[in-house]
Amino acid sequence: MTRSMLGAAAVLAAALVVGADAATTVAVMELGKGGVAHAIPSQSSRTTVSGVASFWNAMHTVIPKSNSGRRPAKAPRRQDSGMNLVPDLFSSPKGGLVVGILLNTEDADAMLTSMPTISKLLSSNDDSITGHFDLEGDQGMKLLNKASAKNVLHHDVASFGSALKTSSNSKNQLEAVALVLKDEAGAAEADAQVANLIKSLKEASDGKDTFVLHVVVQHQGSSRRQLEDQDQNENDDQGNDNGYSSGYYSAGYYNSDDVWVSTYRTIFQIQYFNVVLWTSIGLSVVLMYATYLMLYMPLMTDTLLFGESAKMVSE
Repeated sequence: MTRSMLGAAAVLAAALVVGADAATTVAVMELGKGGVAHAIPSQSSRTTVSGVASFWNAMHTVIPKSNSGRRPAKAPRRQDSGMNLVPDLFSSPKGGLVVGILLNTEDADAMLTSMPTISKLLSSNDDSITGHFDLEGDQGMKLLNKASAKNVLHHDVASFGSALKTSSNSKNQLEAVALVLKDEAGAAEADAQVANLIKSLKEASDGKDTFVLHVVVQHQGSSRRQLEDQDQNENDDQGNDNGYSSGYYSAGYYNSDDVWVSTYRTIFQIQYFNVVLWTSIGLSVVLMYATYLMLYMPLMTDTLLFGESAKMVSE
């Protein structure tokens, strides 16, 4: 009896460890011209499902899955504040696709060794990646439901590859395709299909348009934990500087000249703008009214302007 209880406790403890170790990473990749999304180094990559969904809503036309049985409606185009990625205000992508790789196994990190393309997408040192979102736990299905009402979950690598070829569109409506991997048998083949998708999208864009690929990888999390801890320590060391930057300048990005460009406005900036604007308008109105009174003021006939005083002196 005691042995069976100890065995059950060990299994439960192992399950808790695996569950606590689970993580989900979203890699955002711009293919083509680029410039539709900007990274904010001062903000943490850790976020939630609703945060990632708000980023997708601000960048694409998103029709999420409805749990009420009603016809799904378009999601509001508003992003949560304090995120490390923001869409550009003036440029929008030609299309968007969410590719989900759900590694539902304890050997998820071992499977990533046979998936070089996916492993590269998870790396922060890859220049082709605009940025990452890091979420705790297995959030893959929740993200896919937020991405599209027509997302298709595949358990076969061949059907997954076929869905990738027909999923990209040019209407900037976000679509989703996902694959569940439970062993290493199809890992290499699935990785090759994702690599072919990236290559074909780059060739199709031809440098004129931008297609945004959002790769959702559900894994154990140990492959990115060191990077996350390092980023957290850097943010902690910056202390109040980040608080001032994010509080006054709000969300933004550094352009090619290393100049901070804010795409949002704080309450202080909105109030300051209105004070300066209406003060300038008021002073301009007063100046124009004073000028009008001076130009059209009534003049007496016995002033020097009409020469009456000069006539009297000459007489």
